[in-house]
Formats: sequence, C-alpha cells, structure tokens
Amino acid sequence: MMPIPSERKRLSSDLEECVVGRKLMKLNLDLADADAEEDGADIATVLLQLICATRYLHRPEVLKSTHFIQYVLPLLDDQRFKQEFRMSRDAFERILGRVSDQNVFHQHSKTPS
Repeated sequence: MMPIPSERKRLSSDLEECVVGRKLMKLNLDLADADAEEDGADIATVLLQLICATRYLHRPEVLKSTHFIQYVLPLLDDQRFKQEFRMSRDAFERILGRVSDQNVFHQHSKTPS
C-alpha cells in the first residue's frame, strides 16, 4: 500500500507541474521577444518557493495549561488525541483505568516508599 502524500507535498507537486509546464510552453512558443523580462513574478513560482521554504502549511494552535488533564485533554478531537498520545482515546482510557489505582500515582512524598 502506498503512503498517502501530505497536503503540502500534493500542493508542491501540483505547483511544480504548473511551473515546469509554463516554462515548457514558453520554450515551445519561441516567443519573438525572448529577452523581455516579465513585469511581475509568476504566482505559481512564488507560491512554490513559499511552500518549499516552510515546513508546515498550517499548524494548529497547541493549547498549553498547567491543568492539561482537566481542561485541555477533553477538548482534543480524536485525530489530535491520537497524534499527541500515539494511541486512541479508548486505549488510553483502558490503560489509565488499570494504572490509576497504583500507589505510585498517589504518593505525596519526594522519596519512594
């Protein structure tokens, strides 16, 4: 099975095709005014340069809180939850249910007993 390309990769591929296609068309047309400079930059070329210069097209805001479990964790959608914890919400809750009663999570001293 082939991996699914990212939105950034698909967009850069499409823009590369557009830029290369336009350059080939200009070569094939053999314009009489070959030395004339274009007035403005080609928008596809500029967009391609911008995309290649950035790592992410858009990056969601990551909520930060000292009370992450109470306030932020419940607000995460399933996709973001899986991205943060590398497991589904159901799997996380099953594991949490099995370990939450362990003494190590309820000790208030700085030294283990």
